[in-house]
Amino acid sequence: MNKIEILIIISALLLPVNLYCSFWIFREVLNLSGITFREMLKDLNGLAIPSGRFGKGMRRRQRILLNYLLKRSYEPEKTQMLFKRYKHSVTPGVIAVILTDYIAFSKNTNKISVAIVGIAVLLIFNIALALYGKIYKKNHPLDNEILAIVERKKKNTYGIGIVGSIVAIIIALIMYIGCFLLVAAVAQVPSRGGQQSSNPPKDIQQLTNTEEDDISGDKLDESRVIAEQSFNVDLNDWGKVRFVSYLPTYDTLWEDVSFVLAKDNQIVYYFPACFENNSTENDSIGMFDSVEAVGFQDIDGDNAKDVIVIINYVTGAGPQGMLPRKSVRIFKACDNGFIILEDMMSEIMENMDESELSVSIICEYIESN
Repeated sequence: MNKIEILIIISALLLPVNLYCSFWIFREVLNLSGITFREMLKDLNGLAIPSGRFGKGMRRRQRILLNYLLKRSYEPEKTQMLFKRYKHSVTPGVIAVILTDYIAFSKNTNKISVAIVGIAVLLIFNIALALYGKIYKKNHPLDNEILAIVERKKKNTYGIGIVGSIVAIIIALIMYIGCFLLVAAVAQVPSRGGQQSSNPPKDIQQLTNTEEDDISGDKLDESRVIAEQSFNVDLNDWGKVRFVSYLPTYDTLWEDVSFVLAKDNQIVYYFPACFENNSTENDSIGMFDSVEAVGFQDIDGDNAKDVIVIINYVTGAGPQGMLPRKSVRIFKACDNGFIILEDMMSEIMENMDESELSVSIICEYIESN
């Protein structure tokens, strides 16, 4: 199971978590009216409640329900206040559903970072909601007379409570099955989790013959192409090719971005990977976030274009953990393709202010040194 699938499951589970954390508000509303949930459903069953999920139909249903509760309530003002809070408290559940869909099908290159932040915010909100419930019930206990009525009705509906629990378990199982089917569907979609070459990118060398008739490399997966950082370029002996910033497949948690050259939608060269197995897991740099800039410059005066890339990573640690941090990647042209200038990259990162990094500034630094 890859990171995308894990995030889908966590996000989907935030819906029942939110309903659980917010239900105390609605239960408090029912208690103030001295009725049980079953009693409310029975009373509302004979009313003409408009259909429809959104818009005027939903608002009218809410008004009908609120009017019913206010008529039965021992403290109408408190009931109205709690009812409004309950409407707002379930908003994170709706957001969780939207976030699940976003994680599964969005092609945004930063969607993992967005998903992690979104899940963290929703979790914090739900925890705060549950804690607020404990504080509220402690500071606003039910009147003894109302409490006696509620307790008596709960005893009379004990069997109904068991049935309700069974129904809740069935609903939870249906949600789990839904998550499983969604993850399975995502696994079948040729997206960022698409098929990976049988060999690690760093071990794959350029084709020995770049004539169009002899091109037989891997097919380019367009769903992994970072379009805004991919360019058609006349590059040294390769001629006219497409330089492609290639998204990770996300088959592994820490997979790094890749860079390739392509002709006629076929990959003809894989740039060497900067990290072992193209994974940042054993490096403090963090997880890949985005490609910020790409430049093609002759940095050493050998009349061959070299490639300079600025990449953003996030560590996820500490208060600044989700802020992208820049890193430089320099590919020097050589007879057999390109090599990584690791010493030059380290020197640039040590001596230059990260906020000032750009392709032109990096070229100026290299020329002056």
